[in-house]
This record gives sequence, structure tokens and C-alpha cells, in this order.
Amino acid sequence: MKPLRFVPSSRLAAGLLWFTSIGLPVHHAGAGELSPAAQLEHDLISGTRDDNLKKIRQPVVDLDTKYKAALEKRRVEAQDAGKLDLVEQIDGAIKSFADGTPPAGESTDPELAKLGKVYIEQRAKLEASSKPALVEAWTFHRRKLEALVTRLTKEGKIEDAKAVRDEAASIDDTIAKLSGKQVIKSARDLILSTKWEVKPQGERPWTVKFRENGTASRGDETAVVWKWKIEDEKVLWCHWISSGWIKFEIPDLSASKFEGVSKGGEKWSMSPAN
Repeated sequence: MKPLRFVPSSRLAAGLLWFTSIGLPVHHAGAGELSPAAQLEHDLISGTRDDNLKKIRQPVVDLDTKYKAALEKRRVEAQDAGKLDLVEQIDGAIKSFADGTPPAGESTDPELAKLGKVYIEQRAKLEASSKPALVEAWTFHRRKLEALVTRLTKEGKIEDAKAVRDEAASIDDTIAKLSGKQVIKSARDLILSTKWEVKPQGERPWTVKFRENGTASRGDETAVVWKWKIEDEKVLWCHWISSGWIKFEIPDLSASKFEGVSKGGEKWSMSPAN
């Protein structure tokens, strides 16, 4: 059996100055080994992950390339002018950047300082704009691993399933750091994660905040207006005084809207409040 491999390849790690600052998932040591067949499928899933991340980080790689080229051009200019101290300063900047340290944006040479500041500003914009795509890529990867866990379990390959499950769980920290939100692992997490806009058919919407103890309040009030419970991760039951128990279907954890119906046939809808 081969050991479960979860170390970013060199092509993925190279040039990830901005990405390493938020961390990559680390596979739990001692989580076990995978059988050859499971390892092959795992590697295919990881290959898709690497390809997706490579596409997302390409603008940063391009920025790195332009910055390095600008440094080298400035070095030639300094050498032609006979400025030894500046040549040494630029050599230090090039080496530092190659070692993974972003520029400070400060230098006694105005041109060198300008290059650093422009790089820092552009990199910050790329980091911010790429985060949604990164969250989507890592979330997609986690779901693929979870699906593999389910299949391996059904096939009786329990040790393989445990190893992949541990790896999938280790991705949660990365997703949370990128999104700035808690990782939604269950229907309960989803319901408790935000305020919800509830709308009985034909009436104006209002907001509800669910509580850990199985109750809910309307708007910012503290008085209990609902009781709620989750059934089989697929149904949210909410008890409204005039309508009794309302059944909201939960199609999946990424759903942006739930449709509900009371036992009397009254239709409701529920979606995250803005």
C-alpha cells in the first residue's frame, strides 16, 4: 500500500507568496495508507485540484514575472551607471523575493521603492479578487473527497475511507481563512450561521434568527417565536403559532433558498437575509 500523498507539488507551490500566507491544508500524519486503487482515484481528484488552483493563481504568477523582470532591468541600469551599492541592494531584493519574501516597498532608490509599492498594491488586489474562486475550488475538492469517503465505506475499504476523511476535514481551516466564515458541515451549521428572511405566501418578509437551543426570534427581538428541529439533514421543521409545523426542504448545504409548506398547505420561503 502506498502512503496517502498530500504534499503540494512543486509546480503548485512555486510562486505562491500570497497563497502560503493563508496556509495549505496539511494531511494528518499517521492517518494511514491508501490501497493502490484508492490512491489512484485520490491522485486524480488532487490533480483536478492542482489544475484549478493553478488557473486561479496564474495572474499572481504573471505579476511575479513582471516584478522580477523590472528588478533585473533596474539592476542593468544601476550597473551601467556604476552604482555598486544599488546593484547590491537590487541583488538582495531579487534573492529575497526568490526566497519567498514580498518586497517591503521601501528603498533609498526611488525607482526600486516604486516597484515594490506597485507590486504590493497589485498583489493585494489579486488576493482579494481571487478569494471567492479559491473558496469554490477548495470546497469542490472537499466534496470530491467526501464522495470518495462514502464510496470507499460502501465498498468496505474502511481504512482507506478514514484516511481520506481526515484529509477532507483538514481542508476546513483553509476554507474558513479564505472566506472569513465558519465552514458549513451540517444543516444545523447552515441554519445557525446567519439570519434568515422568511416569507409566508402573500405576505411581507421578516427576519428570523435561530438559536442553539431549538428556538428562534423575530428580527432583533429576544422573545421566542419559533421552535425548530432538523430531520435527517434534509428537512427543517419550524413551528409557527398560526400555522403549526412548517416543513422546509434542504436540497443541499449550498442552497440559497428553502421552500416550505405547512400541514394546512400554506406555502413559505426562507433565504439568507442581506
